[in-house]
Amino acid sequence: MKSDDVAGVGIGVPGAVKDDGTVNKCVNLGWGVFNVAQTFNEMTGYKVKAGNDANMAALGEYWMGSAKEYSSSLFVTIGTGVGAGVIVDGKPLCGYNGAAAELGHLPVVEDEQEYCNCGKKGCLEQVASATGIVRTATRMLNESGEPSSLRDIPYISAKVVFDEAKAGDLIALNVVDYVCRYLGKGIACAAEGFYKLYKDMPLSVADGIPLSCKGNDYGVIGNETLVSDAEGRSYGVEVMFKWLLVQRLNLSSSLTVFKSEFRKNNQDTYVPSAWDNRFIFNVSGTYNFPKQWSVGMKVCCIGGSPYTPYDVEKSSLVTAWNAQGKAYYDYSRYNTGRLPAFGQLDVRVDKMFYWKKCMFGIYLDIQNITASKLRQPDVLMSTGEIENPSASLAEQRYVMKSIKQESGTLLPTIGITFEY
Repeated sequence: MKSDDVAGVGIGVPGAVKDDGTVNKCVNLGWGVFNVAQTFNEMTGYKVKAGNDANMAALGEYWMGSAKEYSSSLFVTIGTGVGAGVIVDGKPLCGYNGAAAELGHLPVVEDEQEYCNCGKKGCLEQVASATGIVRTATRMLNESGEPSSLRDIPYISAKVVFDEAKAGDLIALNVVDYVCRYLGKGIACAAEGFYKLYKDMPLSVADGIPLSCKGNDYGVIGNETLVSDAEGRSYGVEVMFKWLLVQRLNLSSSLTVFKSEFRKNNQDTYVPSAWDNRFIFNVSGTYNFPKQWSVGMKVCCIGGSPYTPYDVEKSSLVTAWNAQGKAYYDYSRYNTGRLPAFGQLDVRVDKMFYWKKCMFGIYLDIQNITASKLRQPDVLMSTGEIENPSASLAEQRYVMKSIKQESGTLLPTIGITFEY
């Protein structure tokens, strides 16, 4: 291969990577914060794209591997660490700081005494990664006097442990049982798929759109001719995760990936409906600290909804605007636009005081701490000013303007609780 044949370089990094190629932290390689894409670009002269290694592996499976027939998938990696990659509608779910779906540093090992590379104790990858499996096997061999084929092997690897477990070695079996118990605890989940079909949906003859698919666009103005020819479908999967550490952490989350579509009749092609947000992600949890302090958080994310652009030419006509009093949608481009996704983070800190017969608490609750804005389609409005007053009435047009629609504000609250 010649250098001219290389279009660019892709790098998978075992850590959180932002969109610009900046690594936030890579504990298994001892890296701090630096821009790995820029560094390799300067070294090679090629365009470089960097991402989390689990996300890159998930993309590879989506592109050419076992997930290539699916638009959304979940990929779990077990190697030097433990990671995961989530593909939603053909794109990796990376998160704000590039750390989405990173499972390795979930604190699930209650009795862990040694520190992880990240500086904390009890991380999942301390026992469930390949290096963790070797460390666990070494510890069990040192603590037990039982005979084991592992003692005769000069270099123990995770593969060796599983091979010996298959052969019936008792200590190897104990290692596998121990590792799988925590791995299951770390990523225990329930998944549910659904596929729904809708027949004989009322279809607007004038617009060619089912009434149920117009969403906020739907309105009633006089009589409207309808036929029951439309069809719809919605399908997807919902995955629910839960992590629980007794008296320390209670964390639960759910991810729903779906499509909602309709067509005019059984001969037409499906197009997105007004409810086709593609994904909904929720996570909430509470961590209990010593001396009755606790911190809770809730994250809610939803994909951007599709919308139908306005027919600006028709809406600006004086006769058309005066007849309806609002802009007209261009249903020939039904739901070809899509709004940006929205995410909100809420945080709450509690301090509790317990006495013999009563409890008193004080809390600080901050909703939408990132002050995220929920976007809605801009509203097309007439200014009331005619831009061509000398033209005939049928050709006169209003000067139009767009009004931006968005909502979302940071809302702090301080409160007290009392129980007797």
